[in-house]
Amino acid sequence: ICQTGISLSMAEMEAALQTEGSPADILKRVVDRVAKVVLEHQEYVVVYVREEKCLDAEDAREIRQLRNQFDHKLAELLQQGINSGDFAITDPLLTANTIGGMASWMALWYKPDGNFTDSEIILNTSQLIQRMLAN
Repeated sequence: ICQTGISLSMAEMEAALQTEGSPADILKRVVDRVAKVVLEHQEYVVVYVREEKCLDAEDAREIRQLRNQFDHKLAELLQQGINSGDFAITDPLLTANTIGGMASWMALWYKPDGNFTDSEIILNTSQLIQRMLAN
């Protein structure tokens, strides 16, 4: 259960990274796809966030490694965006951790029957991240 969210998110990131476009275009695809995973598999992400400290040490280590891979791949994309002039940030890894945290946090407040549709939440999140990185 706890590994589902990060595994699906990694798969979506990998798929987005294989697409053509500027770092900003690719990042938008990554954010959109990962946000969709978080909303569609909310229950798995919530269980992980709440139970992380209770996991078996080996299981927790494996999930941390996946999250670390996710953050580093995202940081590489952010560095490409810095190099191309798309992004105005100083620490790609810290920014990648922040973006990952935003995605995980969505699972804690999201309500399928709430005031906002999945599409509205994904669009808003993507726009916020684009503004955060804007040059």
